[in-house]
Amino acid sequence: MAKLGIHALVVGRNAKRGDETLTEIRASGGKADFIASDLGNASSARDVAKRAVELGSGHVDILVNNAGIFPFGPTEQTKEEEFDRVYSLNVKVPYFLVAELAPLMAKRGSGAIVNVSTMVADYGVSGMSLYGSSKAAINLLTKAWAAEFGQRGVRVNSVSPGPTRTEGTDAMGEGVGVRSLSEDSLLIGILTWQHAFAGEHSRPDAQVVTFQPITTLSVGRGYYVRSSGIWSFDISDHKNLIPVGIGFGKVFKSGNVIVNAFIEPQFTVYHDGTALPSIQLYTGLYFLFRKKTD
Repeated sequence: MAKLGIHALVVGRNAKRGDETLTEIRASGGKADFIASDLGNASSARDVAKRAVELGSGHVDILVNNAGIFPFGPTEQTKEEEFDRVYSLNVKVPYFLVAELAPLMAKRGSGAIVNVSTMVADYGVSGMSLYGSSKAAINLLTKAWAAEFGQRGVRVNSVSPGPTRTEGTDAMGEGVGVRSLSEDSLLIGILTWQHAFAGEHSRPDAQVVTFQPITTLSVGRGYYVRSSGIWSFDISDHKNLIPVGIGFGKVFKSGNVIVNAFIEPQFTVYHDGTALPSIQLYTGLYFLFRKKTD
């Protein structure tokens, strides 16, 4: 943000790292100041907000609620002190920072609040009940604050990154930053049976069983590998076809539209009958239209 000409205010409990951050920002031509705080309670949040307003010449245009802690472990082993510490930093502090700064933004008619959440706030993960629930609270607060302040010119959004390798996650091992196969892949099958009957002088009866194994594997940045050949078994005419496909696709966002485009060549590995294809090309283009919200 500093490279865009924004006066950045860095908040943290480590003065040494704060000074290093300021040095890096200023060396690249940016303007920045450091506010020392452990952000441990509502009072410290109010103090930070007031100091930020002073350094910002009477206003703060952007608030990024990024501070947080993420202890993992079984629910039954969670101590009350740990529970209070997580919810104090992850929920209480953002709440009171917004309580102090959002009304000032609304009074000026503009501002932006960004809450950093996590992907595990949207679904249950073993060992992450405490951290995940605190971020789920942030997701709900994001919606509530958007409704409360949005009509007065303040944009409120959240971002939900996945596992990220940082100094703070070193203790979690080498798996951090590499998404698991279960999160990145999809494997399903669709089985159908078609029975069509007709009159004696019309088309003949037909009985067809089809099975479509569908698998996708994400490879990052919206790209994925896919396979979805439709296996067809015509019981009436004894025409059987088993193709295997391998292709790729990409999901991307264009405005308020999410686009999913893919191409998949399919090769017949087994067939029984005549007039059956040896190679097919399966392509698709899907659009998901999302309602624009403030």
